[in-house]
Amino acid sequence: MDAVAQIKQSLDIVDVVGGYVSLKKSGRNYKGVCPFHSEKTPSFMVNQELQIFKCFGCGQGGDIFTFVEQMEGLDFGRTLELLADKANIKLEKKDFDVHSQLKNKIYKINETAARFFNYLLTKHSLGKKGLLYLKDKRRLEDGTIETFLLGYAPDSWDTLLKFLIKKGFSAAEVMQAGLVVPRKGDGSGYYDKFRGRIIFPFFESDGKIVGFTGRTVIDQEPKYLNSPETPVFNKSNYLYGLDKARTAIKKQGAVFVEGQVDVISAHQAGIKNVIATTGTALTTGQLNLLARYTKDVTLCFDSDEAGISATKRAVDLAEKQGFNIKVVSIPAPYKDIDEMLGKDVLGVKRGLESGVPAYDFFLADALKRFDKSSGTGKKKIVEALAPIFGKISSPVLADHYQKKIAEELDISPENLEKAMRFDKKGYLTEETVSGSEPFVALENTPERYLITLLMASGIDTIGDFVYKLSSEDFVDPVARAVHIHIQKLFKPDSTKFNIEDVINSVEEEYKDPVLEMYVLSGDYAQSDKTLIAMLKSAYQRVKGISVKRKLKSLTEKIKLAELSGSEKDVKRLTEEFSELSRELII
Repeated sequence: MDAVAQIKQSLDIVDVVGGYVSLKKSGRNYKGVCPFHSEKTPSFMVNQELQIFKCFGCGQGGDIFTFVEQMEGLDFGRTLELLADKANIKLEKKDFDVHSQLKNKIYKINETAARFFNYLLTKHSLGKKGLLYLKDKRRLEDGTIETFLLGYAPDSWDTLLKFLIKKGFSAAEVMQAGLVVPRKGDGSGYYDKFRGRIIFPFFESDGKIVGFTGRTVIDQEPKYLNSPETPVFNKSNYLYGLDKARTAIKKQGAVFVEGQVDVISAHQAGIKNVIATTGTALTTGQLNLLARYTKDVTLCFDSDEAGISATKRAVDLAEKQGFNIKVVSIPAPYKDIDEMLGKDVLGVKRGLESGVPAYDFFLADALKRFDKSSGTGKKKIVEALAPIFGKISSPVLADHYQKKIAEELDISPENLEKAMRFDKKGYLTEETVSGSEPFVALENTPERYLITLLMASGIDTIGDFVYKLSSEDFVDPVARAVHIHIQKLFKPDSTKFNIEDVINSVEEEYKDPVLEMYVLSGDYAQSDKTLIAMLKSAYQRVKGISVKRKLKSLTEKIKLAELSGSEKDVKRLTEEFSELSRELII
């Protein structure tokens, strides 16, 4: 057993984290105020069973080593020393050498894999589909593809693994780099993690490749797939494109966009200060990294509802860390910056130069959505703004917007204060916007929320609900995967059911969000009647959405049948519609 394993076996993460954070027992978890970002309502959880921590406010998470590294600002070697001393474990020189050697080996594997993927994309017939996608649909030039070392992973089980083994790497080493996963069943052998995907390497500032993301071109789930966390890669502390953007960022500030292609397209158009997160909400670690270069941030996320939600989360986090934040809205009919760059590069450049302060953006958005001339409209505007403006940490900034909102709505500051419950310091108290329900991750879909509650339930409750839904009722791939595995592993006559067996059986690409759901589920008590009521409500919502989705599909089919003049099909589909309507849960 190596030193890392010995330390993890000897130390309990609850004890270690408890030395920095005041923790209280909450269901299966321990909960406290996050040490990595400013908050009043605790969203930081430690799970003793899995020996991991997760903050559902800022996104930071990991094991005992990750926590100490981030708290103390240490590298792995120094963290190893500190925890070994705490565990009374004597370290030998080989303990440091082994870790250093492993990191260097992973860097070499990643570099070799990236060159291989790039060769397949640009020079081999296997990459033709990927190259057509990048050039025709994404308008990327050859020089851009080479600058970012884009590649293609063929839709086969072990092409990369066989190539790397020929290059002298072992299958176990390739797995440690996160490029293959163990085969299911008897667990013997491995298969390629990335298959049928455009490959985007993750470069560090020194040019080393720490990981990858893959974008499917064969319509598989998930659409984007990241490398798992490895000794050289932590997605919560990585910003895509920073290696190429940092010089421009020092001069112009940083522009955040949603995806890798957005970054690359902007770079190709001469906009060099653009970066993106790696398939996760913006985190404290990423902002700490960015703060080395600038405190000026412009958010340019997609114009859909998800993009607005991502903007709200990013503003909340960045404002508390002292960033100057502006927001740029992508104008219709464009859905993202990449699409707009294909038609109006000059418009993009002008837009980025004319970003508005973040809270002005939210105010303008609410005024656009609701009619401020009516009493009902004013009420809706206040309700929409309260959760956002309630998280402003600066009393001066909060006071400014309290007056501005009152002026816009033509109501007295006193009445606005009552409506939004500003406290005496001039800013909203967090208690007025957090609610009394147990904390639920912002990323949760209704389906993930339902599965999270199921994970928290006892065996009888799981039995009551798990068969009420089918896989067709789920569109979220993570929630669907967990539900399928619960149904496979759950036995109606069983007296025991271990949800950890489900976690271990789900597909590798879903591990991270499933672990987060499990940690979150620990905040609910299994015998709590409130949990049962919440589960019933969540079930009704998911089932209702599913039925409405099916009814909409049937409506389209009935229209087509009517147009084709097929009375038989119209009658059959109408009967199906009537039958399905009876299942609609209101």
